[in-house]
Amino acid sequence: MDAALGSDGLFSRLVGLVLRSQLPTWFQPYAEMESKAAYISTYQAQLVYGLLQTEEYARAVLATGSPDDLEGLVAARMERQRILERLQPPLVWIVLDEAVLHRPIGGAGVMRRQLERLLEFNRNRWMRIQVLPYSAGEHRGLAGAFNVLRFPDHPDIFYTEDMMSGHMTADPETIREASLHYAHLQAAALSVSDSAALIARVMEERYEDRSQRDTVA
Repeated sequence: MDAALGSDGLFSRLVGLVLRSQLPTWFQPYAEMESKAAYISTYQAQLVYGLLQTEEYARAVLATGSPDDLEGLVAARMERQRILERLQPPLVWIVLDEAVLHRPIGGAGVMRRQLERLLEFNRNRWMRIQVLPYSAGEHRGLAGAFNVLRFPDHPDIFYTEDMMSGHMTADPETIREASLHYAHLQAAALSVSDSAALIARVMEERYEDRSQRDTVA
């Protein structure tokens, strides 16, 4: 419709707004700020970060909440990821606990494709994925996942979630403490190249492509 009517992307933007409205009410303010961030740093202890999830992985995660409109939530999560397709996407730095790689969300096939996607993302110059290995022992992220968003013209934002809702603040002291925690997590994590090697190894050893194996057999 945009192409036919020459509306300069108006309908595409409207579709995006409609899809984002499918997100939980408490999450919408964060999603709006996330879409404007110039830099995103996140530590994830349980799951792949939402911006990096494949559609089938996202569907398996979202289905655990028994939502009334699962497909609407999946579409909204995929819409969030469009910020990664911009000409100037945000810089994204991710630290994943090694447990994320081993938790078989959706089954072996879903996980294999999800880990393949992480390896694809890791080749982008604006994204870096590090894995915090089990061998790190106790660490600064034991309290759970969190995100820090930075903007060219807005105070930094710290975001975390509990079981029922999300919590967002621009308090400078909180931002300083979160940034220190994140620096410690990055220091304890594997390098980007070693992380990619671990992701590839887990993908091959835990989530073997049985279709290829059966073809060879």
